[in-house]
Amino acid sequence: MRRAPHPGERGRIAAGWLIGLGLLVAVGLGLWWASEPGRPLAGWRPGAPASQDGAAGPGPRSSRAGSAGGSRQGWQGGTGAQAPLVTVAEARRQDIRVTIDAIGSVVARRTAVVQPRVDGELLSLHFREGESVKAGQLLAKIDPVPFRIALAQAEAALARDQAQLASARRDLERFRGLLAKDAIARQQVDNQQALADQLDATVRAGKALVDEARLQLSYTEVTAPIGGVAGLRRLDPGNRVRASDTEGIVTIVQVMPVDVVFSVPEAVLPRIRAARAAGRDMAVTLFDRDGLRQIAEGRLSTVDNAIDAATGSIRAKAEFANKDRSLFPNQFVNVRIEVDLLADRLTVPVAAVQRSNRGASLAVVLPDMTIASRPVETGERDRDWIEVSGQIEAGDKVVIDGAERVPAGASVRIAGQGTVQGAGAAQ
Repeated sequence: MRRAPHPGERGRIAAGWLIGLGLLVAVGLGLWWASEPGRPLAGWRPGAPASQDGAAGPGPRSSRAGSAGGSRQGWQGGTGAQAPLVTVAEARRQDIRVTIDAIGSVVARRTAVVQPRVDGELLSLHFREGESVKAGQLLAKIDPVPFRIALAQAEAALARDQAQLASARRDLERFRGLLAKDAIARQQVDNQQALADQLDATVRAGKALVDEARLQLSYTEVTAPIGGVAGLRRLDPGNRVRASDTEGIVTIVQVMPVDVVFSVPEAVLPRIRAARAAGRDMAVTLFDRDGLRQIAEGRLSTVDNAIDAATGSIRAKAEFANKDRSLFPNQFVNVRIEVDLLADRLTVPVAAVQRSNRGASLAVVLPDMTIASRPVETGERDRDWIEVSGQIEAGDKVVIDGAERVPAGASVRIAGQGTVQGAGAAQ
């Protein structure tokens, strides 16, 4: 038997119904206010006019259908504002320079360590560190006094020997006259002849000693054996120098012109030999350590006579004028050598080539502003351009940025040309 509700309980139930009814009324009023024209839900009210972007807004179902249709329209020929934006470049015919990059080291054309040839006290230096010197230029002076004394002694000894020789020759002439009169024996004449010859040899030896003393005296003035750039001095005036000192006084290097030694793969050797046989100079360009700034331009001068079996490469040498003295011996540089020149080849930017397991391809923008994928084969590369062959012609617009976001057949916009409608949009 069902129990009748208590009067207090009936009051609470009635109050709950009233509160729920009030909430429903409030929600309804809020939705009605928001659906007024110009409000956030202006297109939700049934029968409301279409919004500015063309959405009819009959309800959630119509909204989803419109969204899906708009998405498909954006890929398959919607308005130009909705088409993806891509960056393109034109394929063109140009010469391809086949280059090889390597790491090289600057080598001075000639290097000379200026060493003293005699022992003595260093009196003065006559060069500035880091400046150019000419061959034969005076660099340093060594105390010449001991060598002048030695020269004077050699000259005195020579004068003595010459006087003795002259006396012996006069006696020989007298002895020959007496022998003609049969006044002396022939043995005496022969002995005098031998004495004169002996003194003549002594005089020749004395002359050699004088020349040696003069030569030693000339060594007290140290001159530059080659022209070039003087380095830092290793001795100061007041120190004693020795001919046995291997470090020397200063080192001179010839850096105008200068050479760069580097290694290239042995596979490049046939091209190098062909170019040299044809008499064509092979250009060599140097870049800084980062490989960004060009330092100098020169030409290949020679290659080594054997391939390094350990590395499979061969050493080569390039010559540079280095008039601005920007290259220093033992400096490491990035080398780029032009081993061949391919004339009139069809090229595209390297960034346009797309690679996959099916090979290389290009995204080409057709005249109707749609994307088409063209398979190609790539060849030699010249910096930012690469040789291609296949379904591509000079003047075709290839996508270099944005192709990964656009499927084949979709309409696109080209950066820098404003909004352009594709063929699908026009239809």
